[in-house]
Amino acid sequence: MKAVWIVGTPVVLLLTWWVVGEPRSAMPSLLGHAVVTLLFAWTWSRRGPNSAAWLMGVAVALRCVVWWAPAMPQLSEDWVRYAWDGWVLVQGHWPTGVVPSQWQASLPVPWSPLAESMLDGMNSPDHPGVYPPLAQLVFALPWWFGVQSLSAWWSVYQGLVLLADAAVVAGLVRLLQRWGRSPREAAAYAFHPVVLLEGGANGHLEWAVVAVGVAAALSWPRNRAVTALGAAAAIGLKWLPVLGLPAWAWVRWSERRREGWVWAVLALGAAGFAALAWVSMRLFVDRFEFHAGPYYLVRNGVMAFTGYNPIRWLGPVMTAAGGLGVLWAATRTRWTLPQRWVVGWGLWLALSTTVHPWYLMYLVPLGAFTPWRWPFWVAGAGVLSYAHYARLPVDAGALGAFWGVVGLAVAWDIWQAKSRKPHRIPVTM
Repeated sequence: MKAVWIVGTPVVLLLTWWVVGEPRSAMPSLLGHAVVTLLFAWTWSRRGPNSAAWLMGVAVALRCVVWWAPAMPQLSEDWVRYAWDGWVLVQGHWPTGVVPSQWQASLPVPWSPLAESMLDGMNSPDHPGVYPPLAQLVFALPWWFGVQSLSAWWSVYQGLVLLADAAVVAGLVRLLQRWGRSPREAAAYAFHPVVLLEGGANGHLEWAVVAVGVAAALSWPRNRAVTALGAAAAIGLKWLPVLGLPAWAWVRWSERRREGWVWAVLALGAAGFAALAWVSMRLFVDRFEFHAGPYYLVRNGVMAFTGYNPIRWLGPVMTAAGGLGVLWAATRTRWTLPQRWVVGWGLWLALSTTVHPWYLMYLVPLGAFTPWRWPFWVAGAGVLSYAHYARLPVDAGALGAFWGVVGLAVAWDIWQAKSRKPHRIPVTM
């Protein structure tokens, strides 16, 4: 078995280095990488070396390979918007109040070739920024470090991403050991393709949310103030981590007199951040459609009878249904906290109008602390969504294949549920 890791590790390293430079239209390459790395990650997590040192060595090597790959992000243009938002903040303006295309016309700051290159490279230049305050500070860091070009900004930003992600792997090893589990199970995250490509290679902000989430989990229960700060930081990076609050409040309800004010502050903060960027955020509720599931079925049924797209009212209805799914999962008393979180997040995404593959990244670290396999495989199947770009608005085959993976993985877990021992929470919640 040792020979498998000796041969398999260089293959995964080389394949990852190569696929980082592949565009989203190169579906055979993306799918091939996903299959190989998923099998590698899953096999290591089950039968690999039971050594944290070996795991960390390969995890760090993979992240170095991603950083050294001579390619800018290829799977989305979000990184350009990140750089723009950070640059706007350095200019003394707040990004959620700035429409990039209008800045070019009104020239509130000296226009430069750098600004022009960012405007040309970003998507949605006619909409203001959408990210919460802490995210904007993260985006500004490379500019504060003194970089002078977009490529230099990316190099520094990606370095921060990969350093934080290596720390996440180490943190997951420690958390798994607390749960009485083998450190090798962290391989499910360390080598997962959605982590390597959407986080490391393309810099989507989920890397930061996962990093502060793991730090918060490590601090519990010895330093509860740090845990609360970690939760606040997660919401300050992206609004959606607030979906974890209902399950936490339900589990901790007996402590509501002591902790309830913290829950209220977190909820109000999330609402405030959403209001601050609502002009752009609402697009994901009643305008954008991408790689959806049940939403498409309802929409197509309505369109068959009416002839018009009902997203303006159906989007909010599906969003509300997703919120109810989060609340339902939060109240499942037979589940552990990670199980409630992962099901709540899964239901939210299942009912959304827009599901980009990086949204699935949260399923991977949460799923590692459940007895279920579907979070790992569903997150990996997210790569199929890139097929839609060649056949917008949707590639029916890719969508069917994705939901086929979802159905099979969930069915397998249901079938196996009675024969598995549930994972227990090692500390008093």
